[in-house]
Amino acid sequence: MISVGLLSRLHNPNIGHTLMHVGIERVVRSVSTEPVEFVHLEQHEPMRSLFGDRHFLSLIDQLPDWPPHRAAVARPIKNLFLREPLRSWSMRHVLSDLSDLTAAIAVGGPNLISGMSLSSQIKMMMLYLHDGLGRAGVPVLNLSVGSCLPFGSEAKLSCPTDVEMVKQALDLCALTTVRDPQAQLLLRSYGYEVPMVPCPVFLSLDDAARSLDDRRGRIIINFMDRWPLSEAHQIDRVDADPTQWRSAVQRVIQMYSNRYEIVFSCHNRLEIELARGIDPVARIEVPTTADDYRRLAEGAVVYLAGRIHCALPLAGAGVPGLVVGTDTRMNSCAAVGISVRHVEAATPEFVTNEIDRLIAERQNERERLLHLKHEVFGSYAELIRPYLRRQGSQRLPAANAR
Repeated sequence: MISVGLLSRLHNPNIGHTLMHVGIERVVRSVSTEPVEFVHLEQHEPMRSLFGDRHFLSLIDQLPDWPPHRAAVARPIKNLFLREPLRSWSMRHVLSDLSDLTAAIAVGGPNLISGMSLSSQIKMMMLYLHDGLGRAGVPVLNLSVGSCLPFGSEAKLSCPTDVEMVKQALDLCALTTVRDPQAQLLLRSYGYEVPMVPCPVFLSLDDAARSLDDRRGRIIINFMDRWPLSEAHQIDRVDADPTQWRSAVQRVIQMYSNRYEIVFSCHNRLEIELARGIDPVARIEVPTTADDYRRLAEGAVVYLAGRIHCALPLAGAGVPGLVVGTDTRMNSCAAVGISVRHVEAATPEFVTNEIDRLIAERQNERERLLHLKHEVFGSYAELIRPYLRRQGSQRLPAANAR
């Protein structure tokens, strides 16, 4: 048996992280020649993950990174551990058990943001935790790194100190992949060629049963009227008017509810309230697992989504759809051929025309998505397989080329 670390979000988990892990676990189990034990490490508590609950250094994880008046105390303390000699001194206390891990996998997120170097939390995850694992002899695979920049903007980080941080983070990892074209262009501009492979959430569901009878199908809607920043320290602020998008969803319900069941997929309480405000009688689902999304996908005809981690699992099950948003997180969906639209351009006319097109072409789109899922699975398998060697075998060098 081999042990593989998964850098997880154990406290306050969200469905996106859950589905990313499901997708990657499927790949790892399929390519490993031995049974796999997954060891979950809390990436938002790097000190506890590296040193254990009882070590006094784990107390540093409790220092808040937000709001600013509280982070003013935490940031300089955490930054001390990112510099020598304290960095090397602390690494002497890394748990010996960590060296038993064959590899550690971090499954991405929109880490490439302007202002990432201002966040002690991101630095502790991407620089300190990854460094500690590497010093323990564990190759870190940083998969599906994404960007969160204004939609349509240049692939560029506006904070000067971000560039050096990105380079340091890449150099600490044995393998890095990205999930959207802007992320790939950004890293290329810094001298790194990394493969772009779609987000592993796309791999999290089995193929859904197709609804042969339209009268039994459903349209899934994930409605948001604002798009939170991926991180509190993000410099790029995106303000957008969701009026057109709201009107489009209302038009969809008016036009299609007699033919299809309308189901709202909500990821939090705010989305539940928004859904009830749009259609008080509509069915509301709050998926928290891959099985929840699998049930939603069964018989689904099409979806409209504000969240990429609503769109990608459904697409991986073979359901076509449209994603609406404000930033380059949407391009993680465009990478698998999902139609994307800026929220202010998501007019009722555009959205209903797109739904008509997707419904008319849904069989071809289903076949395309399922074929692509098989290819994406294979891409991850080929990238990960060399690192699933037993402890004691020769380690591979870092794959990120400069």
